[in-house]
Amino acid sequence: MTNEMRFIPIAAAVMAATLLAMPVLGSGGVASAQEGPALLTQKQAGFRWQITVEPAPDASRMTENAATELSRAGVRVNVANDQLTLEGQENITQLQTVLFDTAGIDFLSGQVDLKINMPATGESITLNLQARTTTGYLWKVVPGEEASLYTQDGEATFAMRSRGLGVPALQTIKLNPTGKGNTVVNLRYQRPFERNAPVHTKLSVWMPKAGDVELSDPKPAELLISETDFRASQSRMEPNAYAQLLPKALPTSWDWRTQGIVPAVRDQGSCGSCWAFGTVGAMEAAIKKGGGPLTDLSEQFLVSCNTDGGSCEGGWTAHKYHYNILGTNQTVAGAVLESASPYTATNGSCTTSYAHPYKLSNWAFVAPEWNMPTVDQIKNAIYTYGPVTAAVCADSGWSSYTTGVYKPTSNDCPWNGQPSINHLIVLVGWDDATSSWILRNSWGPNWGENGYMHIAWDPTGATSHVGGGTSWVKFQAATPTVPILYSPTGNITTLKPAYSWSRVGTAASYKLQVYDTAAVSYT
Repeated sequence: MTNEMRFIPIAAAVMAATLLAMPVLGSGGVASAQEGPALLTQKQAGFRWQITVEPAPDASRMTENAATELSRAGVRVNVANDQLTLEGQENITQLQTVLFDTAGIDFLSGQVDLKINMPATGESITLNLQARTTTGYLWKVVPGEEASLYTQDGEATFAMRSRGLGVPALQTIKLNPTGKGNTVVNLRYQRPFERNAPVHTKLSVWMPKAGDVELSDPKPAELLISETDFRASQSRMEPNAYAQLLPKALPTSWDWRTQGIVPAVRDQGSCGSCWAFGTVGAMEAAIKKGGGPLTDLSEQFLVSCNTDGGSCEGGWTAHKYHYNILGTNQTVAGAVLESASPYTATNGSCTTSYAHPYKLSNWAFVAPEWNMPTVDQIKNAIYTYGPVTAAVCADSGWSSYTTGVYKPTSNDCPWNGQPSINHLIVLVGWDDATSSWILRNSWGPNWGENGYMHIAWDPTGATSHVGGGTSWVKFQAATPTVPILYSPTGNITTLKPAYSWSRVGTAASYKLQVYDTAAVSYT
């Protein structure tokens, strides 16, 4: 599968199609299309909101529980002109419930246009908007059809909502008034490097009074895995796995892409699944380096079948499912082929027991758990084992990166007051001349340098924290069993010898090599 075809975005369209299949529940709080205009007129002077999405006939159906949730929340549903409209008139909590707490709805599934209608009264306001910054998506204030009476005050700030890789952030935008009167603030949730992407969701909010706006999940999920889980799943098969990482003579630059073991750049889309893409990326390279094919493995298997709470809202490095831990409904450990579980950029479900044709022979963190290794340790891991997974703080500057060595001056991913990480990537090499790593991202080939970034070393972990939690993986292809040659043996004179050998039960074919003693070679 090509990298352009991997990402199937539009979970917002899931909401569209699934609601089209729902029964109209006019008496239960979800009005029919005929009841809509009357209800809207009765409460037009107060707070209200409206979501418009395009239907997608091939999307999965929404569960009955989701329909019940919408009904209880007083949400109206209207289908007209090949569009789905959801409307509510209670308060911001109702809107948050629909956006973040209703099964089957993923508000951050793609590009969103947001209009906030409210008066400017001379006071500044603050917008707190949930964003999956580790996907490349950010909220931006954009010009609208009418000039707004608010302008942005400085740069947006970001705060991690929980600890993990791929977890959402809270993006805070402060606005200052430039006049008084009714006005609108236009925002867009998009990847700056995909400006021509279609808008999948349109959200309009009408506020009778000026005030701060909070559009974030009131109950963000917490990941279940702990550092103890990592220690339990790491292999210690080799007598001293760390001995191979002792300082050795290394080249001044190295790039595994030139060795033909790095697969094409993938695209995680709008789903916070970098933890799965980093995990799979390192294993795909390890399989090729270890004697196997350059294959395409499934990230969706890890997203849907892990048992640690990993999802589009984040996760952790997941090598254990490729080594010795069973996923949901699985009978063996190991990787799954992309063709068996294609990527959907959604949480999906795990009801199938998949084939697992590839299994790691070993893996470990370079430094204990999530500590920061030294530059030499990371170099040695890359040179010895191949491309490695590593965590990094993907700040807001990543979305506009195009080329050159990226050198952040601070850490925008603090946790408990300390510099931290939020994104999992793959390091494929380094360059001493620029003191930088060659970083393989999972935002598709249109980002950065064809999907890659040169990022400055950060040995103290004070800025990008790149290299935190670096881990290597190892794959060893099975050694073919050599059959026993029965005849001929000893010296023979016939020009047409009859060969016979023992049978190997797993062999589909045999390769016969004849050694020419005069030419000192196999013929």
